[in-house]
Amino acid sequence: MTDKSSFESDVKFSLKWEKAANEDAIVVTGFTGMAESVVIPETIEGLPVTEIREGSGVGLYQEGAFFGAAQLREIVLPSTLKKIGSDAFLRCSQLASVVFPEGLEEIGTHAFAGCRSLTTVVLPSTLRELGEAAFSYCRALKEVAIPGSATVVPPCAFEGCEKLRSVVLGEGIRSIGSHAFWRCDSLSDLSLPTTLAEIGAEAFRECGRLVEIALPEGLALLDEGAFGYCDSLESIVFPTSLRKIGGGAFRYCVRLDRVELVEGLEEIGDGAFGDCDYLKTVVFPATLKKIGDGAFSHCELLQDVALPDSLESIGKSAFICCNALKSIVIPSRVKNLEPRAFAGCHSLGEASFKEGVETIAGGTFAGCDALAKANFPDSLTAIGAGAFRDCYSLATALLAPQTEVQIDSFSGRTTISRKA
Repeated sequence: MTDKSSFESDVKFSLKWEKAANEDAIVVTGFTGMAESVVIPETIEGLPVTEIREGSGVGLYQEGAFFGAAQLREIVLPSTLKKIGSDAFLRCSQLASVVFPEGLEEIGTHAFAGCRSLTTVVLPSTLRELGEAAFSYCRALKEVAIPGSATVVPPCAFEGCEKLRSVVLGEGIRSIGSHAFWRCDSLSDLSLPTTLAEIGAEAFRECGRLVEIALPEGLALLDEGAFGYCDSLESIVFPTSLRKIGGGAFRYCVRLDRVELVEGLEEIGDGAFGDCDYLKTVVFPATLKKIGDGAFSHCELLQDVALPDSLESIGKSAFICCNALKSIVIPSRVKNLEPRAFAGCHSLGEASFKEGVETIAGGTFAGCDALAKANFPDSLTAIGAGAFRDCYSLATALLAPQTEVQIDSFSGRTTISRKA
């Protein structure tokens, strides 16, 4: 290894470097000194500087070439640079300015994590790989543009960038990893490319300033918790390419009041819209087959629900405590109603079951104290324990001869009679 000394702003600093394995390029391996501004030369001993070495050691973080250089405010990277290794500038807390040169192809894991003074990141069109958590907890970062050449925004890439307002993802980006923009509290301007196919788990969770989202055509996967706890979100445009909305994808999006789900969607995951306090209307597509456990639980203002004939499954507690819901029709392909699916819907006055429904599980309508009318089909074979417990307004239940009931399937105020 060889030391290279230079001067910047009358403050001496030293770059440590070595030749690459094939000896045709230079790799910067370390830095010492108190310089606030550092210019990395394009050549050393006549060879191009192509890499800033990644950290080495054991544990989550390793000491990269400029690890923890607390006084460093500006770094000028050479146009010859191809790779910035993992942890290279980790915790350079005063670093405010970095110009990434065209030609740069790779930025490693945690490369700029914890650079809390960095305000803008414009990545070059030549970038092919961005490492996990590369810019996580850059708390002053306000804008970022990621070129399509990178194709993937990795997990935790910008997690905890609490002042990040604008994100532009270039055409060519296909995937956004889990937690990529988690807790970006100021994010209000989000531009997604038409090439995007996947949004990972909790990718935009707790982005509290995000008001509207237009999901692009071509998006096939919206993973668990993708936009959960985005408590300013008011509008979502869904693409016809989307087949499943992941569990908790929009949980606690308390400003949503209307959701229009488009044709092509087949499944709504567990808790997908749970606790959306202001949600009043959901439009379901004719392609929908499954509504997961707790999918709309505690949506207390939800009142307009027309379940499509294509629906085959309604999960446990799917609509529990939807207190504004007044009526529901269960489609014929839903053979078995799960426990507590509509429990605690205090305004539910009428429930109708189409021919084809076979069982109603225990607690399904428990606590629906306004339920006054229920039309039971001849196909119904069993009603579970407590299925209509505390449904005090249900005076009569007319059942087919073969329908089995438990001793406590209904409240004591309901008279059970049988069809001829």
